[in-house]
Amino acid sequence: MLGTHRLICEDFLSQLGRACKLHGDWPAKVVAAIGAAVDFAVADPARALVVCAEINPVDSLLAVEGGAWRERLAAFLAEGRQQSDRAASLPPVTERALLGGAAFVFARSLTRGEVDELVTLGPQIAELVLLPYLGRAAAAKAVAA
Repeated sequence: MLGTHRLICEDFLSQLGRACKLHGDWPAKVVAAIGAAVDFAVADPARALVVCAEINPVDSLLAVEGGAWRERLAAFLAEGRQQSDRAASLPPVTERALLGGAAFVFARSLTRGEVDELVTLGPQIAELVLLPYLGRAAAAKAVAA
């Protein structure tokens, strides 16, 4: 079972990575990554739920197994700390809290069978993730670009 989870999560990360490579600046990469996450969820809700469970693990074995790739996502978000002095002083838990919140929203939509809702929520999630790093106006501008 852990091997299956690992493969699904690696596929997810690969899709996010491909989306990010198309963009130069960090805010655009974040928007693209969240768009890719939405696409992943719409294409295969069951696999997307596995990813959500890996981000917010209930099972202790999954928590250990998924730690490395969760840290890769957190490190990607932590690059946003270079965006401003304000961002540099964010609490250390910021990236994990943002990932957990986004995973919760995804999981909620997926478990309710409201996958199409994620298409609408994707830009809102992107703006929320960018907000602590860029501020409201710049986050909204990055999502609108």
